[in-house]
Amino acid sequence: MTRSAGGLRDRGDVMELLARARPASLDPGQAGPRPAEAAARLAAADRTAADYEVTGHGGAGPVAPRPARRMPRAAVLTGTGLAAAAAAVAVTVLAVSAGGQGGTGSAAHGGGTRAPVLLTAAMVRQVASASRSALALSGRATISYRNTQAGKLQVTGTDRITFSGKNWNDAFSQSFPASDGQPASTQFAINRIVGKQFYLYIKGRTNKLEWYRDTNPNGHPSFTIPDPRTVFSVLEPSARFEFLGYQVIDGIRLKHLRATNFSHLRGLSTLPDLQPGAHVTTLQVWVDGHNVVHRLSLTADATQNVYPAGSYNIRHRAHGPLIVTVPNKAVAAQLKAKLKKAHGAPRMIIRIARHPVVPRHEVQVTALTVTFSGIGQPQRITAPAHAIAQYGRG
Repeated sequence: MTRSAGGLRDRGDVMELLARARPASLDPGQAGPRPAEAAARLAAADRTAADYEVTGHGGAGPVAPRPARRMPRAAVLTGTGLAAAAAAVAVTVLAVSAGGQGGTGSAAHGGGTRAPVLLTAAMVRQVASASRSALALSGRATISYRNTQAGKLQVTGTDRITFSGKNWNDAFSQSFPASDGQPASTQFAINRIVGKQFYLYIKGRTNKLEWYRDTNPNGHPSFTIPDPRTVFSVLEPSARFEFLGYQVIDGIRLKHLRATNFSHLRGLSTLPDLQPGAHVTTLQVWVDGHNVVHRLSLTADATQNVYPAGSYNIRHRAHGPLIVTVPNKAVAAQLKAKLKKAHGAPRMIIRIARHPVVPRHEVQVTALTVTFSGIGQPQRITAPAHAIAQYGRG
């Protein structure tokens, strides 16, 4: 979750509030830069909840750090203050147009102004089937994304995913622009699964990147590296794909397809920064002569509820519960529901503001591109040597 110029997006996620509060019981804290924008993908904590208070209705007090993004899973490694988490899928925001992109693709559309040809339902199903089969066992995917809200840049990021059977590696990075008096920042980490064992390459108390091995015998069932192959779910006949011609990208001659109907496409909230219920507005696909997808590019938008920053009040008393004041009953109900499902969450008292706040609506737009390579080729993913053993909770 990111913070817009005018306030906080309400996604009803308890972990976003917990990430903002950072009680000492969850995170020993350490001095340094602002907390990570995406707590689910992050390395080390910055400070405890006792270090600051978010005051309600414009009251005095230190300003809280940016709230964290919605997280698929957060893990705390005991004794390190490490907040690490499930990486999202791989992405590359390439803004590919029909004329190629960034020097890696050249236009090869055959002559003139002939009208696009509509693909049959059988042809679309063949592309989806061939792609799933070709990438069933192994491959690589790069996913890049760019997120704006109300026209203001929130975050850009890239995931580079390698998979081979049940072994996975996700190296991801994010960049955040300067905002709300905080400087621009970047972050990087790696999540890796080898033989059902979970490894993290993150910054610990030493503030340097190191490998950690999670020794929790439960194996964190809530943790997964999102599968980039889920994008094939948008390859539906109802999207009414049309064939635009050919393009040469990375030395491969690819068929360029474009969707023209988005009314029945399924959600893709497992991809980075795509919200549940996001509506796809553009979709382009590039496939090879075997009907295997090499690249897929889309944009999607979602309407967010935005509350004034002062409408949230989070306090933490020493050895006591978190006291959270929220804008209205709806947010309180969402937070309580999330708390019931949260594992290891601290005690929390939820209060509703004396004067309930009505949110304003802002449109969040996400552009992303998924590029596949090493399709079906064996990938080497090994356990990192000398990883530091730590027991993960969360």
